[in-house]
Amino acid sequence: MFFKPAVFILTLFTTVAASAQSQRGVVLKSRTQTTSSHYARPMAEVYQLDAVDVPPEFPGGNNAMVCYINNEMRYPRQALDNGTCGRVLCGFIVNSDGKVSDVTVIRRVSPELDREAVRVIESMPRWNAAQVEGQNVPVFYMLPVNFRL
Repeated sequence: MFFKPAVFILTLFTTVAASAQSQRGVVLKSRTQTTSSHYARPMAEVYQLDAVDVPPEFPGGNNAMVCYINNEMRYPRQALDNGTCGRVLCGFIVNSDGKVSDVTVIRRVSPELDREAVRVIESMPRWNAAQVEGQNVPVFYMLPVNFRL
């Protein structure tokens, strides 16, 4: 009998892990925050999810994203053999052109599950970009991915 583990996504988090971003040199921007840099090259400005007029959206919405992740996810053999399961929390930037970039693991479960969550998120199609005052802007987004046996 063939057993296929189910992969689920939990609700999307709207809070931002600023410490995860500061390690990569990204400045999170809110509506009231202005950013200036004394460095020769300014840091990238990335908005917080709650600071945009129109949030980014996976093409087709959250249900389409769940279907995409469930279809693309491959439960790693080592994690399956060890009975490893849990929630991997990933953070990433949805750029102003809709591309997903800078995927990082914020809360780890195991190396193989972490790698799989990052792989699937990196392979996502372009999103509908976030907007502030009618202009597309990059936004930091967090996505928890559940692995269940």
